[in-house]
Amino acid sequence: MKTQQIDTLIGLTLAALFLPKVMGLLLVIFNDDKRRSYGGLLPLLASVIGEILFSALLAPVMMLFQTLFVVTTFSGHVVSWDAQARDDRGLSWIEGVRRHLSHTILGVVWSGVMLAFAPDFFWWLTPVLFGLILSIPLSVLSSRVDFGVASKRWGLFLTPDETRPSAELRRLRRAIARGPGAIVDASSNLGAGDPLTPPESGLPMPHMEWPKEARSSLRDRLIAPG
Repeated sequence: MKTQQIDTLIGLTLAALFLPKVMGLLLVIFNDDKRRSYGGLLPLLASVIGEILFSALLAPVMMLFQTLFVVTTFSGHVVSWDAQARDDRGLSWIEGVRRHLSHTILGVVWSGVMLAFAPDFFWWLTPVLFGLILSIPLSVLSSRVDFGVASKRWGLFLTPDETRPSAELRRLRRAIARGPGAIVDASSNLGAGDPLTPPESGLPMPHMEWPKEARSSLRDRLIAPG
């Protein structure tokens, strides 16, 4: 009876975790247009498998971080949750060790305890244990720009915005490719086909206005370093 209940619990847990992914994947697979927008069938399947494996390894690390935040809050201390770094600075090995050394030690000790006292359960816990043990290289390598560029070159983890960017993004990239001069010159940027084109150009923003201050602010952001 207990075995049946355990099997039922595992089945329901797996269904809750993977059924939405499987349903979304099937919707894309059986639609030729959507399938191509994600890079094709084989890259899409490889991307889904890679995302599942990475998420499984990342989950125990996130669990520890979130648990620490909750315990710290209940203990009366202020918890700071800073904004994510959106640039491409990456994570150095030194910073990775500083942030995840405790996770790695916990994973190693926990693995030793399980092998010594409950070896039959060790393999059930391998996703959690390996996620903790590999937390440093996972964080460092997944933050590297060259890893993301290589993944895109291999056709992995693509989105429709990358394979079929919107007209606004295409025009913005063309303006940036022409150099800062094309962006600084407001009069040229307000011509047809440029990212700062006014409403009468046919953009789906008929009531949008382009005051001089807004154009200057956007211009400064576009030519800012990075």
